[in-house]
Amino acid sequence: MMIWVIDTNGFETKEMIKKYAKKLGYQIIDEIEIKKYHQIKFKLEKRKVGQPKKNISKDEILVLREEGNSIKEICKVLGVSRSTVYNYLGNDYPKKQ
Repeated sequence: MMIWVIDTNGFETKEMIKKYAKKLGYQIIDEIEIKKYHQIKFKLEKRKVGQPKKNISKDEILVLREEGNSIKEICKVLGVSRSTVYNYLGNDYPKKQ
């Protein structure tokens, strides 16, 4: 979480801050106006982008590999890309028998 404070008698407006935060990948989760100091306090949170991670384990991949499946077949079964499978395996990449 990030907190951003601006002066209301400055050149920046609320709309400019909102546009800038969105451009940087943040969303405003709270906005507090501090009238005594002529400031607005924004609480920002990084937006979650992309698809959520699949719940697969390295053991699943190894079992499928030991059964004689190719990397392409493993990818189809698990619904992930080849690079994901290779990243999970790392240096434990067993060659197909």
